[in-house]
Amino acid sequence: MSFTSERSLSVAAGVPVIAAAAVTQTTAVDTNRLVGIDVLRAVGALMVLVQHGFWIFIADDLWKRGTFWGAYPFIQGHVGVVLFLVVSGFCIHGRAARANPDENPGFLAFWSRRLKRLYPPYLAAMALSLIALPIASGFYAWEAGEPLTFATIWRRIAPGGGGEFAFGGLISLLLLTPFWPKALDLLGNYPFWSLALEEQLYLLYFGLPWLRRRIGIRNTLWVALAVSLFWRAASVFGPLGHGKPMMSHVPFGVIPPLSPEATMAFMNMGPSRWFEWVLGAMAVEIALGRHPRHPIQTSWPLAAACSVLALACQWSHWGWVFTDLLWGVACWIVVNVVVRCEQEGRLRASGLIAPLAKLGLFSYSLYLIHEPLIHVLGRPLIQVMPWPFARVVAMGVIIWLAYKFYLWVEIPAMAWSRGRKATTASA
Repeated sequence: MSFTSERSLSVAAGVPVIAAAAVTQTTAVDTNRLVGIDVLRAVGALMVLVQHGFWIFIADDLWKRGTFWGAYPFIQGHVGVVLFLVVSGFCIHGRAARANPDENPGFLAFWSRRLKRLYPPYLAAMALSLIALPIASGFYAWEAGEPLTFATIWRRIAPGGGGEFAFGGLISLLLLTPFWPKALDLLGNYPFWSLALEEQLYLLYFGLPWLRRRIGIRNTLWVALAVSLFWRAASVFGPLGHGKPMMSHVPFGVIPPLSPEATMAFMNMGPSRWFEWVLGAMAVEIALGRHPRHPIQTSWPLAAACSVLALACQWSHWGWVFTDLLWGVACWIVVNVVVRCEQEGRLRASGLIAPLAKLGLFSYSLYLIHEPLIHVLGRPLIQVMPWPFARVVAMGVIIWLAYKFYLWVEIPAMAWSRGRKATTASA
């Protein structure tokens, strides 16, 4: 996702520095990165972490206390992924937008940079997930009163046998999980689905300069919207399948939220999310002055309206065709506002912004490893302290471990991808 760049807009990472000269009525910005983009990465990563580490454990409690509906608008951690997609389009298209937005990047050079940058940390996260599996499975077996034997733990890890487990590992290794989602269950690291999505969006990116050259960025955005709407409608109503209740174990009442059933994977493929990504590409062109500015691009009322509509859309079959796209528009406005504030000198790395910007630097590491660590740390801590405190402590430890993963794995991988010695200063 967008959290894959070590610097928000660094030349070394292959994405642009947005200079003041590119936009009228702005002041100079940091020539190494946009702090605001790092902050948005941090916000997205924290939304996902809290969703996985806290929200799913309080849904039942909120319902029993009669406060679920009041809390519902604030427990939308999946929107962090939408934010990542918009920022990803911003950063990846930034390099071309700064030079020649109508020219396709070199195919081999582009993929070489991306795979060298993303794949080594991904492989390390896969290894960590495999180490976490027997630990978490053993703890869950102990909680269920089962004997802690190799056979018991293995049955939990690979209920379909060793062959199925090995096949799932291969699917994850090749980033093909949308085509066989069960691999995510077997490996126990569900966020890997979005890494597979990212690769598909990279493939689609090669069509963006071609379209832009012929019809302009605005019309390209409309094409992306049409593609996403068609794909999502086919996923929900067409031959790909129909919706069924999501998180059926939570007592939502007579009208459950809906998401696609077994074909949910189709909703997480590149064409379904292309509009959100192209919104990010348009945002960087707006920032560079290649696309005219308009008040709607930074309209908080529009962002709020899209957010409310997205929340409402989560409760119907037709709504799931539109919900992620509406969240995408809201996140696009947030990106536009943040970038413009920094260009005008109203956003600096001070106060609360500084630690968030630093967290944004290692948001990719946090995203990669948080899920298996939640399983390893969360349940044991509940045995020794009240569960709300246990979850908060677990998330704090996970953030610290993600930073160490960033230092020990991600920075060396970044240095290798650029062919130089690793230093923390390059982060």
